[in-house]
Amino acid sequence: MPVTTEPDRIVLPGDDDLPDDIRAYWPEAVPALYVRGPFPTAQPAIAIIGTTAPSPIARSWAFACGREAVRSGWAVVSGMARGIDGAAHEGALAAGGVTIGVVANGLDSHYPPGRESLTQRVLERGGTIVSISPPGIEATHEGLLLRNQFTCAMSDIVLAVQSRGRGGTLAATRHAARQGKLIAAFAPPADGEREEWSGNELLLGEASPWRDRAITWRPACRLTDPAQLPELFAHFARQPSVDAPDRLFETRKPEQPRLLEERATYNGDE
Repeated sequence: MPVTTEPDRIVLPGDDDLPDDIRAYWPEAVPALYVRGPFPTAQPAIAIIGTTAPSPIARSWAFACGREAVRSGWAVVSGMARGIDGAAHEGALAAGGVTIGVVANGLDSHYPPGRESLTQRVLERGGTIVSISPPGIEATHEGLLLRNQFTCAMSDIVLAVQSRGRGGTLAATRHAARQGKLIAAFAPPADGEREEWSGNELLLGEASPWRDRAITWRPACRLTDPAQLPELFAHFARQPSVDAPDRLFETRKPEQPRLLEERATYNGDE
């Protein structure tokens, strides 16, 4: 069955049923959201994000996290990109659950190309595609940054599976920090290339990864195995605000924390 490109709903920032977080962090540059499928979701949601070129173990972790989230009653939010995003969506679908794809392109196109099958399966299984752009608009650098902002606003927890120090994952988690979301990140595996996991090291460190006075930084919750997700969800249920979270997960300080600027470092590859 072909997927129609017409939205089921056009969502405006003044809509009565809009969740508070989406309303509060709605950027002026986006006049409306174009939605296929149910919106908003009634389930708690976790954003699972990361590089488009993950290591094999990171890809397997993303799939397992998508599956485990669904089994725990959570919806999975991600950006429909290759790599970590796609693996997370596939894990959620494999568990028979709901996944939400947030995209920068209009509903009449696909970015990256070749996502038609994933889009169709997300919708057929009760999920949702949310576009920040009207039909006829292709994904742009600025649009991907805005997509990241909505991905975080639609989620209760933001999980970075694998991230380099320069990329969209750090840009997205900056939005999550500004929004007061609970952030989690996987610890790099012992045999991982340091540069390939440098974004995770930054998120797990005591020093804020950004020069941003609007952010009160607390290190991300440190995960080492997708099986820890139910524990992370229990942590969120006890303390959904990051203003004063309890220290359930171990964090560690990077040897040389670096400061990154979102617009200067985002290269569109994650």
